Amino acid sequence: MRLAAFFMGSLILLSACVASEGDLMTRTGMVGTRFQICPQRPNCVSTMANIKDEVHFIAPLTYRGSRESAQRQLEQVLQALPRHKLIKKNDTYWHYEFRSATFRFVDNVEFYFPPREKVIHMRSA
Repeated sequence: MRLAAFFMGSLILLSACVASEGDLMTRTGMVGTRFQICPQRPNCVSTMANIKDEVHFIAPLTYRGSRESAQRQLEQVLQALPRHKLIKKNDTYWHYEFRSATFRFVDNVEFYFPPREKVIHMRSA
């Protein structure tokens, strides 16, 4: 009986965590110069969330020097991480997917490099 309850609880938890691929695609990308808004679930963080939103807000990265130099450094870090896949990349926006080792969950990680600011905005969901 306990095993069945554990299995059912695990199944419910996993189904709540996994979104369909189409669902994931509707939540990534830029709307103008802003990321998509984080859903109410706590598995999303963004530098563009409201600063008072303690669940979703994270501070952007700052850098000195050129944007190109900061991008090169960030790319070196990302390339060293396992199970990553580049989805989209241009001068100001990058989208990567990372897969968890065990359950193969997808984490969409986005970066935005505003042309006139020395910050890197990030969103992970």
